Amino acid sequence: MQLQYENAFVLWGLVGVVGWIGFQVYLRFKQPESASWRRGLLSTTVFTLLLFALARPQLGRQMMQKRSLKGNLFIAMDVSRSMAAEDTPPNRIAFGVAYATRLVKKLNGTKFALFPFSDTGYVMMPLTSDTHVAEEMLSVLGPGVTTSQSTDLDTSLRALFTTIQRMQDAARERGEDWAPTQVLLLSDGETHNNVSSSVLAYYRKERIPIFSVVTGTRQGGSISVGQAAGGDTPFRVPSAQRVMTKADPETMD
Repeated sequence: MQLQYENAFVLWGLVGVVGWIGFQVYLRFKQPESASWRRGLLSTTVFTLLLFALARPQLGRQMMQKRSLKGNLFIAMDVSRSMAAEDTPPNRIAFGVAYATRLVKKLNGTKFALFPFSDTGYVMMPLTSDTHVAEEMLSVLGPGVTTSQSTDLDTSLRALFTTIQRMQDAARERGEDWAPTQVLLLSDGETHNNVSSSVLAYYRKERIPIFSVVTGTRQGGSISVGQAAGGDTPFRVPSAQRVMTKADPETMD
């Protein structure tokens, strides 16, 4: 069994109880005719019990600290071309979607927003506590939800931070509370520009943690790429040339 006090600081009042007992002893010896042991004992006992009651003792077999699960979680999902690689079955983006979906089901009281990105990103789903809507939106993610197929983590995280700040300011203007914010980043780490320290400093200043999940392997996998007729935009086609893409965990640290 373990004993703890919710308001342990109240027990400092016992110092006063000791002083009161000393005062009663002094009266007993200096003014025995006016001192009453019965009255002194009763007042001391009552005051001591009152202090223990205010301290709120708690007895149990296990001590647990409850924390609120309420918060805003921005799911930043890489939907660039390299996420079609199948080194993480069935492919990198499906792995990321499955991971995020399982997390959504477990977090009660959390609002979710979906931010797909490649060279930049956008809010595909604003904050919602409806887990069914979140699961539906996650299920449709793929390289087709953005026009660009290259990855720029630095620009994308910068855009996400700006989006979070705008949504926070708008909520406060409406007189609404803004819960603590976190970011879940799912990507293979392949990027044209690594995340700069200045971008990470923005998140640290606002106390927005970024939890990164690497999709893909160091050994990598191949994807099909080709050239669109009459243009320079690469796209995935079954008969096109295959190129190797490898995950870069160091970028996600």
